[in-house]
Amino acid sequence: METPVQEVSLLVLNLESIDETVGAAVAEDVLKSTIDELSCAEPSQSVEPHGRRQDEYDDLRARVEKSVTRFIREPDRWTSLASLLMKSMSFHVYRQKVASTTTPCGDDEAKEELAKLPIVDLPRTVYKRPYIPQLDDGVDHSVEDQRMKVSVSHQYPWVCIAQQELIEGVSLPCYFGMDVVVFTEKTNLYTPTITDFLTSYKDSFTPWEWQRIQNRSTQPPTSWLRRTRKDPRGDNEKLREFFLRWAIKEAYTKALGLGLGLDFDSFETKLRGIDEGPPEIPAEEDDTIWRSISKLSGSGCNQVSFTGTIRRVKPPSASLSASQIETGPKDTDAGESWQFIFVPLNPLGEGTRCQITACSCICRGPAAETTPVEVQTTSLKKLINRHGGESLN
Repeated sequence: METPVQEVSLLVLNLESIDETVGAAVAEDVLKSTIDELSCAEPSQSVEPHGRRQDEYDDLRARVEKSVTRFIREPDRWTSLASLLMKSMSFHVYRQKVASTTTPCGDDEAKEELAKLPIVDLPRTVYKRPYIPQLDDGVDHSVEDQRMKVSVSHQYPWVCIAQQELIEGVSLPCYFGMDVVVFTEKTNLYTPTITDFLTSYKDSFTPWEWQRIQNRSTQPPTSWLRRTRKDPRGDNEKLREFFLRWAIKEAYTKALGLGLGLDFDSFETKLRGIDEGPPEIPAEEDDTIWRSISKLSGSGCNQVSFTGTIRRVKPPSASLSASQIETGPKDTDAGESWQFIFVPLNPLGEGTRCQITACSCICRGPAAETTPVEVQTTSLKKLINRHGGESLN
């Protein structure tokens, strides 16, 4: 089967400065005024404007507003708004790109087209994955456009949307998903220590994966040092390794379109060069994903790519259909090859190793070719302005 050529991009937004911009005391009022000044539209209505009954528009607006205000904490509300606007912007940019292939327009007309865009809340699959619908004439607008895949993830203060666009080729694009994790302690009343927090997620990993998080080898010690260093990692490094391996699993299940519908402990992931190598060169047991990322990002690299092997280790859930089981992890010793691209997120910019506060993981496959990711940043103010709002000006 011919492999299509694809472009992969990642748009990143950091909300840490929102309290400084609007002031924590008035954040709720600013958020409400922001929502009030923005208009909304269904995907098909943004392509073919037509008259709508006022009650239809009111229902749409109420649905969009509820998607933001249903959260209690202000950071969660701002995060939800940013995610909504990023998905909407992705839709409008792609729609204009598709339209320009048939009706080219000049720069002035293009700028006017992008001015005061209505919010378009993307439709979702049964597993809650957002997608861009087909917008061509004479097609069902509820069907996903296979030429553009999007995947959204957020964990305050980071909001990310990854896009995979099919540029040319005759086959369908590969599966595609993304997750973002923030390296912060998650201790609380029920898990007062990092060890308690990690242990609460132990059942989401296979025994081998859990030992890798703990840095305990499944093989007999190869030296006296191995025997005396059964648990050489500190809690913070274990926490980072846990988050990165969680991101691998979530990005993979999102790529399949199943999300949390696929049990995380039903499949096992190993990265070449970290967890395994060629038969004659076994992977070092002290290697970690975090160390590889921090080492390369400190040298100026803004992304790290690995080939990973995924194989099924438990029977699939009875809730999955036959086609979903066929698409999912394979029950073979060799497993299936997938590409994992890690993009470290740094509020101070690239190249500052000690300031990496989060990481995005993009999953592509199966057997996807290595593709560099174009990383761009945006701001909430810019997204609001592009949708016709002025509350943060």
